[in-house]
Amino acid sequence: MIEETLFPNDIQEDNPTESETTGNDEFYVKSPTLTQDETSFKLQNEANEENQDIPPINLDTIEGKMAFIESILFVSKEPVEPGKLMSYLHLKDVRQFEKIIELIEADYKAEHRGFFLKRTGGGLQLATKPSMHDYLHDYFSVKSSTRLTIPSLETLAIIAYRQPVTIAEISDLRGVNSTGPIKNLLQKKMIKISGRKKVPGLPALYSTTKEFLLYFGLNDLSELPSLEELTEMFEEKEQPSLFNNIVI
Repeated sequence: MIEETLFPNDIQEDNPTESETTGNDEFYVKSPTLTQDETSFKLQNEANEENQDIPPINLDTIEGKMAFIESILFVSKEPVEPGKLMSYLHLKDVRQFEKIIELIEADYKAEHRGFFLKRTGGGLQLATKPSMHDYLHDYFSVKSSTRLTIPSLETLAIIAYRQPVTIAEISDLRGVNSTGPIKNLLQKKMIKISGRKKVPGLPALYSTTKEFLLYFGLNDLSELPSLEELTEMFEEKEQPSLFNNIVI
């Protein structure tokens, strides 16, 4: 029987964190991998959202400087040099800059905040609090929204046993149009286009991926369960089985 297993693609959308260890304390550093163009595009999209009536930040105020520093640290992959922040904010007095940093640090000490300000590599960086690492481990070990529907499972089984196979061949076996399940499986990276069939129209051929093997806990396709096991699985779910028509 197929058993569902976890794999990295289930727990990362944009690889939002990377763990570091210091002594006995573990924390996660916010490390988005945005290029300058991607950051500009992201900021432009956010500016076009509904909240256009929000007034701009006034960098002449302490609160404005705090907000700016927090924003820079949030989007920066590497630690940010204090000198660069001071230069942009036109701060010449180190003590004034440190006062702002201390205010940010004090704000993050509140129980409802998940970040803390980390001084590392000669710079400043946002990191998640060590007290959160157990919850982070637990959260990122849980698969989110990866469960497959019955139509997708039917389609995936046909591809697994008949690959490479076209949509027309899949639809013929299922008796219904399979474009929707194919798109769903492509989005979940369970299948890929592996070529073109040399017939009129050159239809795409679909095959399973490494993510498919990881999802079902298989080392390779030779470990696929028998068609009888698949049939039993679907009958247990009180769904009609279509796999008796599959010829390996």
